This record gives sequence, C-alpha cells and structure tokens, in this order.
Amino acid sequence: MNDTTSEQFKNDFQQLLENSCIPARLSAHYQLVSCLKHTSETDVYLLKDNSNARFILKCGTGSHIALLKQEADIYTRLHQNSSISIPQFFHCFMEGDICCLLREYIEGITLSEYSEKQTAPSEGKILLMINACKIIETLHNQNPPIIHRDIKADNFVIQKDSGTLYLIDFDSTHLYFPGKERDTRFLGTLSHAAPEQFGFSQSDVRTDIYGLGITFLYLLTGSTDKKTLQNEFYAPELLKIIEKAVAFDPKSRYSSVFQMRKRLQAVQKKRTRQKTYYHSVFLMLFFISLGFAVGFHLQDAQSSSEQADEKATDAQPHTQSLSEQAGAGECNLSIYQDYLDTIILAAYDNDDKTFAVTCRELITALYNNKELTRMEMPDCYYTDVPQEDFYECSPIDRICYRMACRNRILLKKSDEYEQYGKRLLSDVRNTLYPTFDMDNCLYQYAIQPADTKNNYYGFALSDLLECLIGSWNNIDNVETPY
Repeated sequence: MNDTTSEQFKNDFQQLLENSCIPARLSAHYQLVSCLKHTSETDVYLLKDNSNARFILKCGTGSHIALLKQEADIYTRLHQNSSISIPQFFHCFMEGDICCLLREYIEGITLSEYSEKQTAPSEGKILLMINACKIIETLHNQNPPIIHRDIKADNFVIQKDSGTLYLIDFDSTHLYFPGKERDTRFLGTLSHAAPEQFGFSQSDVRTDIYGLGITFLYLLTGSTDKKTLQNEFYAPELLKIIEKAVAFDPKSRYSSVFQMRKRLQAVQKKRTRQKTYYHSVFLMLFFISLGFAVGFHLQDAQSSSEQADEKATDAQPHTQSLSEQAGAGECNLSIYQDYLDTIILAAYDNDDKTFAVTCRELITALYNNKELTRMEMPDCYYTDVPQEDFYECSPIDRICYRMACRNRILLKKSDEYEQYGKRLLSDVRNTLYPTFDMDNCLYQYAIQPADTKNNYYGFALSDLLECLIGSWNNIDNVETPY
C-alpha cells in the first residue's frame, strides 16, 4: 500500500467513525472506540463504558434484522448452560429501522492468530480443538439442535487472562428441524462451508463437523485447502480425523461431534503416554550412568545397610496392604466408559465403522488390564458354570467370565471386527431396541439420564460383551451350552 492509498484509507476510516453514532439508548453509558466492520446492511463497533470495559455492538438493517434477533435468541438459550464459553449477552433492541445487539467483548487472540504464531504441530493445538468440539457439542445438545454453520478459526478467541477458548459469533446459526430438505440460502464462509450449505440439503450437525475439520486443518497447516493433507507431514492419526471430518458426503463424516472429540482425545492420550515413556527412558539412562559413577564408592556401605534392613524387616510385622499381599492391582472400570458410550452412540446412528473400531479398541484395552486377566476364570462354554451362580457375580467377575468365553474369543476376533461390523452392530441394536427384555442393563444404561446411568454401567459393559459373544457364536455356528 503506497503512501497516497494509506492516507486515503485513514481519511475514509476517520470519516466513517465521525459519521457513526451510538444509539441514543446507549450513548449515556458507552463511548465509540472503533468500527470493526462496515457493509451496506451491517456495522460492528467496539465500545467502552465509563470503567473502560469493552463491548461489541452489532447494528443491522434489512434482512440482517432477523439474523440479529435470532442471534439474540441463541445467546438467551445458551446462557442457561453455564458450562459453555460464549460472550455475555446484554441487549437486543430496535432503534427506528435499525436492530442493535450488545454483547461482551472477549479480549485475546483468534485461533487464526494463534496458528500464525505457533507454526509447528503441538499438543496445545489438539487441546484447543478438543475444547472447540466441546463448545459445538453443547450447541448440538440443545432441543432443537443449534447448527452454527460458520465454524472457522476467526470465530474462536483464546481469552487473554484465562486462556479459555470462546466461540464469539452466531451470525449464521439456525435451528435444525428434521424433514426440511435444504437451507433457504447460503450463510457462512466459503472456504469453511460444507457442500450441503450450497443448497444440496439442509445443514445438520455434520455441517459443523465439516467446519471443525477445516478449522483444525487451518490450525495445523495455515491453509484451508484440503490438498495440504497430502503435501504436509503430520501425525497420520490427526490426518485421518481431518479427512473423515471433511468428507464430501455427510454420511462419511463423524455422525456426532462427540465421536470426533473422542478420537482427538485418544490421540492426545497416546502422545502424552509416548512423551512420558521417552522422558522415563532418559531419566533411567541418566541415573544408570550416575549409579555407575558413584556405585563402587558406596558398595561397602550399601552391603551393611542391606544387612541391617534385613534384620529390621524380620523383626517387624507386614507393612503392605492386604491387596498388595494378595497381588491384586487397581481395576477401575470407569476408564472404559468412553468406549461404551461411543459404541452405543454409533449403534444408534447405524455407524458400523465407528462401532467396529471402538469395539476392537475396547476389547484390546480390557485384555490389557492385568487385573481382569490375573485370575483364571472358568470358561462357561467348556465348563459347567450354573447360570444362577453367574448372575450373582459382581460386574467385574461377570466381565472376567465373558472375557474367558470360548478361550478368549473376543480377543481372538480382534482382526475381524471391521469385517463383521454391520452384523455385530445389528445384534447390539436389537439389544438397544428390545421387544421383551426391557431389563437388560445395556438398554437401561442407554436410556437413563446422566445422573443415574452409572448405576447400570458395570453390568451394561458385561451385557455388551455378552451380545458380542452371541454374535460371534452365530457367525461361527457355535452351539451355546444353554
């Protein structure tokens, strides 16, 4: 920009500010700081009050009046949920033929600015996307669901003081009503818009999943071009998440933001474990080297200390806990709850791919739990185990029995879950839509509200394993003992 053009811009901007005026209803308490956006039908201003607190004022005419009123309604509905990070909404009113909306100003940097400063992939970017998913999940969990339709890096702000991620704009939102064929008109940002936003069908939760995928792509690469997925080198598991989220066909995307968030969290946990492992190896090598350096000087003293310790140990009673003496480890079944929830959601959504992959991951995790495999449980398919004895067991013992069935058939079939995903999903759906057995715990767990469903969790996990075993029995044409 040359000096003449720059000077012209400054003059035009100054004239725009001078011609702008705060609505009479606000003029006594607010001052104009800057004009952030100006079009033929909309203006966005930055205001401050007498205490220097900052605010955003949106003014609209024509077709934008309805959009601002809808945005005010969205704010009102969402502020009933205290867990969502959005600006505080204050007023929406008409002044003449202009609609005005006043909300809190969130001071910080947008995800776009953050991406420019943090060029390399980092755990922080994954965490930011997980938090973005949580915000959008809250929108989708409303009744009816709120579809944002303009998810992009510029609409997320990392608050300066707290580091909290905020969603700041709801200009393009709409309420989703099943049965509507397509959106009436395009709203959103072209580079982030899903194909269905151009009139092919109605926007739904998968439209926002597409926007999240493009936002994550921009956060990693600095570009919204999907071709960068092939050109850039990033962790394969992250690229798979983005590729699924931005699929052209909505049916090929994640069916819920919850599923996308769980995949991101799985990647984050894996990376954290890897970091911990490498750090531990480094420390181990360091202390081994240190030990060789000083070990010879301490050998005699150590020998004397060990003899004294042995005598003291002989004279003292056991200090170990009973569980330690028994060789028992911790067995917290709640660590598998995310798997179970994802499987149930995938079953309801008829998403056989997510269902099969999550089933395989759950089975692998269960058999990797040393406490669940520590004790040899009788295989009820080759041993006479009375059913009444089985159903009096605790949830953990029930699960152990299931894991022992048919010589660990659930684990043996690890490579076949994707192949038979549709068949397995169909059997689980029969359990979730029961005709007679309304008391099965998997069904009860699925229909309970959040505050009571955990009462069924352990038994629901056992029932899922039972259902999968039944499916494999049918696939293998195995006759059950009862």
